[in-house]
Amino acid sequence: MALSGSFTTSGYEGRCWKFSWTASQNVGANTSTISYTVEAIGGSAGWYMTGPCKVVVAGNIVYNNTGRWKQYKGKLCSGSVTVSHNSNGTQSFSASISSAIYYYADGTGNGSGSWSLDTIPRASQPSVNNWPSSVSSVNIGDQITIHMNKKANFTHKVTATFGNKSEVVTNSCVDNVVWNGFTIAKYAGQIPNATSGTLTFTVDTMNGSTKIGTKTVSVTAYLPASVVPTCNIASLSNTNNTFGCYAKLLSGVKVKPTASGVYGSSIKTLKISVTDMSDKTASSGTEYTFDAFTKTGTKVVKVSATDSRGRSAFVALDVTVVDYSLPSASITASRGTGTTTSNFVSDDTGDHAKIVAKGSVSSISGNTLTPVLQYRIAGQSAWTNLDISTSSLSLNDIRVIAVSDTEAYDIRIVIRDKAGREATATMTLSNGFATMDYKAGGDGIAFGKTANRSGFDCAMLMRIFKGVNLMNENTPGGYGWSDWYYNNNGTQGKRGRIYANSDGIHIKAENGKGFLDGTWSGSLSDQRMKRDIEPIARNIINAVGEVPFKQFRMSAPGYDHDLLCVGILAQDLQRSFQRYGVADKLLMLDTRKLNPDDEDEYYCIEYTHFLIVRLLYDEMKLQAYDERLKNIEKILGI
Repeated sequence: MALSGSFTTSGYEGRCWKFSWTASQNVGANTSTISYTVEAIGGSAGWYMTGPCKVVVAGNIVYNNTGRWKQYKGKLCSGSVTVSHNSNGTQSFSASISSAIYYYADGTGNGSGSWSLDTIPRASQPSVNNWPSSVSSVNIGDQITIHMNKKANFTHKVTATFGNKSEVVTNSCVDNVVWNGFTIAKYAGQIPNATSGTLTFTVDTMNGSTKIGTKTVSVTAYLPASVVPTCNIASLSNTNNTFGCYAKLLSGVKVKPTASGVYGSSIKTLKISVTDMSDKTASSGTEYTFDAFTKTGTKVVKVSATDSRGRSAFVALDVTVVDYSLPSASITASRGTGTTTSNFVSDDTGDHAKIVAKGSVSSISGNTLTPVLQYRIAGQSAWTNLDISTSSLSLNDIRVIAVSDTEAYDIRIVIRDKAGREATATMTLSNGFATMDYKAGGDGIAFGKTANRSGFDCAMLMRIFKGVNLMNENTPGGYGWSDWYYNNNGTQGKRGRIYANSDGIHIKAENGKGFLDGTWSGSLSDQRMKRDIEPIARNIINAVGEVPFKQFRMSAPGYDHDLLCVGILAQDLQRSFQRYGVADKLLMLDTRKLNPDDEDEYYCIEYTHFLIVRLLYDEMKLQAYDERLKNIEKILGI
């Protein structure tokens, strides 16, 4: 590009034309004015006959002489031509001379040239904060300087755009402008789900009222890290404030969290964390309850929130948990004679009882102990209260009460603290000892105790040297049975029955559960005791392998109806046997009565044989899969 230039034409004996030019530019008008001169130079003679001659500059014929004349050295013509530049400020032009020197119209004085003019500056290219190159990022809330980097003495209109929001920074500035309007309050809401966005400045370059052009500059605008959601603990309370503090095993916390987004964001997660507890996912404004603390010390209750921008905030409060223990209670009693503790003498046949009741409550500040001492004749429902009190946090009460030597007694102590927590200890005082005693009326006899009910009672160790026959000799097909009980601290609970039937001995658990104690058991498996030994038939394996396992609850009487069980259904096994033509039950499938007197028989499963064959079925399937895998690896060459 240039603002001057020249060329010379061809000629005769050194005589030729020289075209010279210079240019001046009007930046505002986007034009260049080209000043030119054409002169004759060179040659050995003073003059040469010349003509015709035509000069063209930038498409304009500026000289045209069709005649002939004597041309001496010196200027032929001069002048100027104004050309308009393109909208981007660029432009070029050409010039040419066509003439005849010495000869007539033979083109001996022809020549031309082309040039690109200097580009006239147009729209300014803005930059942010730095000049002339822009920074790559800013923070929302910053003061921002937009540099115009002007190319001429223009003015500029500057518009800022962020998200869907635009703002005119200035309608007229020359060199730069400082913008304080990019505030968090006005613009953070444009990025509710992000922490940054694109800030664009659009600059219109103006020459008076004429727009020269428009250019932009963009930077990444970041939301400061200090912009986070709000998070608070609206309320924090003790689930049991009996003692005016958080007490171990007694007090939990109720927490109501609140949280909200900031500048357009929304809360995505809200969580409550309490030391030693499982976290809870929460909703703002809803109260959540945590179980009682199980350890003492300082516990942190923390509420944390994360918003749609991924920004987090939290708030935490400390609570102190002090030690607390649940009440304890114990009771013992024995028969004897004597009406006071000082003259009481132990005697298994005595008509008085010495009761030792003990208990304690936690020593936490403000606690109290309230004891309740009671007794009743065993088997009755109503209790009789005995006067008892204490002013301390522990109890060790010893007393003597009158009792009947023919009755057994339930005696209990209840220890209750200020928080309402209590411990109970109960024991049964047996009736008086007698080697043998007859019940009045003759329908009862007892050994080792007094007889107080019909039937046969034995409270001494019983040794039987000749065996026991349990029979029902009066009813055809009858049976004898033995009921078995468990003594749970004086409460007798029936656990099962053993009885004989025509098909053998039955053991029936009262609640459906039974256990076989021991360290080892086995079945005779010596080859010498077996015959017809051969591999298990494939149809048997397949029949057992296809029986589905199911979960169920028992509906038959004598079982726990709420207990969830797993196993197979005998009818499923029976149908599978039929599909595969298995006639022999393999000791897996049989029937029995729930009670010898029942008419109905029910299917039962012998799981040992079933599971042995089921394991074989699963093993054969695994072997088949293994073979298939080996064949695939062989085909693939791996």
